Amino acid sequence: MFNTIFYYICTSSIILIYGVGLNRLLTLKNTVNSIALSCVKALCTSSVTVLITTLLVNSLLAEAQLTELYPFIAIIIFIVIGTLVEIFVSIGVSQSLTEFALPMLTVLVAVSEGLSPTHSIIICFSCIAAFYIFLIFIASIRRRIMLCVPDGGIKEYTLMLISLGIVVIASCAWNVSWLNSIGMGE
Repeated sequence: MFNTIFYYICTSSIILIYGVGLNRLLTLKNTVNSIALSCVKALCTSSVTVLITTLLVNSLLAEAQLTELYPFIAIIIFIVIGTLVEIFVSIGVSQSLTEFALPMLTVLVAVSEGLSPTHSIIICFSCIAAFYIFLIFIASIRRRIMLCVPDGGIKEYTLMLISLGIVVIASCAWNVSWLNSIGMGE
C-alpha cells in the first residue's frame, strides 16, 4: 500500500507524467479556503465515482466483455456524483471546467490501473494528494521566480513550465543505468 501511495505521489505523478491538471496547477491563485474546499470536493467526487465504477466494471462489464465502455460509464457516474457533491458541499459556488478535469481524469487512471476497488481508491487519493502537494511546490517556485525575474524579461508561466520540465527529468531519470557509469567515473 505504501509503495502505491509513494509511486503515484512522487515517481509517477499524474501531474508530471500525464500532465493532468498542469494548467490549473500553474494558474491557480485562490485562497486557502477555496483550495481546501476544492480538495474536499475532488476527493469526495472521485473516490465515490472510483468505487462505483470499479464495482460496475468488475461485476457487469467484465462479465459481458464490454470493458471498453468503462470510460463512458465513469463519465456518467462522475457527472451524477459531482452534481450531488456540488449540491451538498458548496451551494452557490460554481465549478469550472478546470476543476472538473482533475477528478475525472484521476478516476480514469485509478479505474484502469487499480487491481481492486480498494487499490483503485488508494490510487485516486494518491493522485489527488499529488496535485495539492505539487501546489505547495509550485507556489514556492512561483515566489522565487517573482523575486528573480526582471521586468520585461521572460514570462513567469514560461519559467514555471521550464522548472516543471526539469523536475520531470529529475524524477524520471534518477534510476537510469547511464547515471551509474557517470557517477563511477567510467
